[in-house]
Amino acid sequence: MKSSHNRVPRAISLRRHRKAIRQLPLAILGALCAIVLATAASAQTYPSQPIKLIVPFAAGGPLDLVGRGLGDKLSASLKQPIIIENRVGAGGNLGTEAVAKSAPDGYTLLLVLSGTLVANPAVFGNLPFNPERDFEPISLLTSNGQMLVVHPSVPVNTLAEFVAYAKKEPITYAHAGSGSGGHLAMGYFGLLAGSKACRCPIAAMLH
Repeated sequence: MKSSHNRVPRAISLRRHRKAIRQLPLAILGALCAIVLATAASAQTYPSQPIKLIVPFAAGGPLDLVGRGLGDKLSASLKQPIIIENRVGAGGNLGTEAVAKSAPDGYTLLLVLSGTLVANPAVFGNLPFNPERDFEPISLLTSNGQMLVVHPSVPVNTLAEFVAYAKKEPITYAHAGSGSGGHLAMGYFGLLAGSKACRCPIAAMLH
């Protein structure tokens, strides 16, 4: 996956395993799944051993549930165990770094939110990986929107009422961590609405 010194072998391995990769049951649209591609030196039929799927967010969270469902389908299709490993922290950066630095042998997959690869380079400085250089995308898996909900005690019934309320009263909103969709969506919403809010990362999503 990451080998600027090994560009030709990586291209060869991509052609070698493209057919097998396309047979993976990844037809649903959404988050980005990336693979560390096998090197040209490998002469084995892919896959010939268990595959590790790293999910850089907490067990039990939305992405983890997608990963475990995906793992079951991949295991049945590829006839190899799919090992789910939750490597959490830093808005998905820790798990993503682990995949970027793993051996380029095709047996370490990354199931990641698009924000980790798209937004994190702008949110965090000096990332230990390069999304464009270190990963080969395979497929989008899921697509979801952002939903704004409030506690029943908040005296609003429409979005316009909420905007007016947020301009007068201090509000706090929950999200899954810096750079997450909820964090960026509410930040942008505040800019458009002219309101300010205190953000509150959800610990269960980060650890």
